[in-house]
Amino acid sequence: AKTDRVMRKLYFLITLSVQIADEKKSYLAIDLLKLAFGEKFIRIEEPLHLFSLCNDLLSKKKTVVLSYLLDSYKPLVRNINTNQIIEIINNLNTLSNLLSRDKEKSYFISKIITLIINNMEYFCKDDILQIALSLLIKNIGIVAIKENDMALYCEVNVCFIKTINYFSDSKLSNEVAEIISVWFYYITKKKNKEFIISFKSLLFEIIKEDEFSYEVAYRVLPKIKSSMIFLEYNVNDEFVKEACGMYSDIINHGVKYNLFKTIDEIIGLSK
Repeated sequence: AKTDRVMRKLYFLITLSVQIADEKKSYLAIDLLKLAFGEKFIRIEEPLHLFSLCNDLLSKKKTVVLSYLLDSYKPLVRNINTNQIIEIINNLNTLSNLLSRDKEKSYFISKIITLIINNMEYFCKDDILQIALSLLIKNIGIVAIKENDMALYCEVNVCFIKTINYFSDSKLSNEVAEIISVWFYYITKKKNKEFIISFKSLLFEIIKEDEFSYEVAYRVLPKIKSSMIFLEYNVNDEFVKEACGMYSDIINHGVKYNLFKTIDEIIGLSK
């Protein structure tokens, strides 16, 4: 009951300060909210309350206050019960989709990526959380590609690479392959040469000499090959040349690390 009373007052203070357009009071109230989360004043429905407040600020175009409020997720995710973190991840996924319509989307989504990177051990505590996180990472990558936002795409690549060790331990090769395949599909639709170069670097970073890499390569390379079928080959098209060169390099990279178990696998992917 005490926790509920305290948290209700804090949310009321934030809402009131926004209504009277007093940003200084908003910052002070949000600081108190962060402190409360740090002291584990957290209700069962806390992720929903924080998300609702974020959504309300976004709808009212209170982006400066929203930016400050997003920092509240750090103490929340570090002190909340593990079984509630999945709700936070799902809410961040919804929030990133809503933010994708805002003109300052790159800044806000970048803050979500930073939150994930700096709290990776909390977001990846078990395979259920990792599956939810993979969906969030995939969707942020799609937003970056659709918007031709190379800086945001590079940020989400870094985030993705940092999750690989956790995904590998949980044997989530299907989730990793799904992210790679979907990103490549959208890259081929945009035909942005910069993205294909960065995508190649990502694959080289992920595909190593281990069983997990084999599982990822086994699942993802046929999908990449299928996406490339829809590219109309043109010797003067820089994107197509880069994409074909990338695919050939990845096959050779896989051969180097002995990822293909039979000659038939290599021939089938090389045709």
